[in-house]
Amino acid sequence: MKTGFVRTLSTLALASAFTCAAQAANLEATYLFDGTLLAAESGVPALTAVDPMGLANFGSAQVFGQTRTVYNFAGNTAANQLGGLSLLTSSLINRTSYSIEMVFDFSGTSGFRRVLDVKGLSTDNGFYVDPDDKLNIWNGSSHAGGNVSDSGFQHITLTVQGNAIRGYVNGALGLSFNSNVMHLNNTDTLNFFLDNTAGSGQGEYSGGAIAFMRLYSGALTAIEVASLAAAPLPAQNPAPVPLPSSLLLLGTSVMGSFLLRRRAG
Repeated sequence: MKTGFVRTLSTLALASAFTCAAQAANLEATYLFDGTLLAAESGVPALTAVDPMGLANFGSAQVFGQTRTVYNFAGNTAANQLGGLSLLTSSLINRTSYSIEMVFDFSGTSGFRRVLDVKGLSTDNGFYVDPDDKLNIWNGSSHAGGNVSDSGFQHITLTVQGNAIRGYVNGALGLSFNSNVMHLNNTDTLNFFLDNTAGSGQGEYSGGAIAFMRLYSGALTAIEVASLAAAPLPAQNPAPVPLPSSLLLLGTSVMGSFLLRRRAG
């Protein structure tokens, strides 16, 4: 992802082990969800709300003992009612070598809860939390590991380095699998918490809240992930205050023709 965490040292207070050698990951984007879907960095694409039911909003929540402003998203099994976030990265991160660090909490769900889609919602393949509350890579069959609490915010990190996929829960390695399933397609679009609208296995959904996200080019190491998870929340600016989504969302992208699905097998 990046070399040396040049842009994260003051925020992350990284352990001294990080400074002894150049790193492979570079921080590219930070989203604080402090009343906006804009990135903290200038010139970086903003997230786009996908909110066909009009229920998404910014609100206040307890996250790792802190009162934070979070972005609440909602999903449903009915047609045209999947909710989440989308990001056109415009080649911000490498398609086959990247990391995504998130703090989020799932609520309402159909069982499998999509965390990340990188194929334009055209396939069931992707990164999930499964019905057993484990991280899961689906590429036609289930590859699970890493227990995720079914209540409360979790620090979840996904790293992709070529075909090497690693998933972490609160800094601990929980999922290790080799596949190209998480390589970005040529649209360079990331979809968060959104199920596929084409192909097999439609019908899953999720609702929840996200408090924080970072995107990196390159793969974070296990030591780096553990250090990030030890101090998972940078300060929000301005101070957290619940704000009406109608005033603050950058825009609602209503995604048409959702054919909802239930995963086969």
